[in-house]
Amino acid sequence: MSRKVPNKVGKILMLAGLMALTKACKKPPIPEPNPNPNQPTTIIPTKEVTIVWDWSAGVGRAPPVDSVRYYTDQDSVKHVYIHLIGEHGIGYPVNCTGFDPDVFFRSRIKLQQCIDVDSTEVSLLGSFYVIHTNAPNHEPGQGPGITPYDKEWFERHGITFVTSVKNR
Repeated sequence: MSRKVPNKVGKILMLAGLMALTKACKKPPIPEPNPNPNQPTTIIPTKEVTIVWDWSAGVGRAPPVDSVRYYTDQDSVKHVYIHLIGEHGIGYPVNCTGFDPDVFFRSRIKLQQCIDVDSTEVSLLGSFYVIHTNAPNHEPGQGPGITPYDKEWFERHGITFVTSVKNR
């Protein structure tokens, strides 16, 4: 003789079986979408860019301001250096012993435009060999040297001055 299972017990067993089946067929979790998709990702600037300016190719012409601006506008660029070099290249001071004060003045004006792009991100690199650092003014033809004001300006923006150069 077969025994009949009471109706309530059958329903409970059936419900338990469905729950077990549901739990066994569980889908993998779907990742939550970003609640604010327009939130910018923070970029930490790490690059340092060096623009080389060869003084022996033209003292009065600084690097184009647009080139400096191009690099400072990039989020990944931390600093832009304008490296002033002479005929001997990187690592040697630029021999400025024959330069009149007006050459430094014109160069300072051109370089200031580059620094003005972003004075916290743009500076100069290099060194100058100058014997006379107390020229009275910027008048051409008074002899080689640099005015104290121009010397201080170049130093404030990263240039060092040397008074003697070892034989190469």
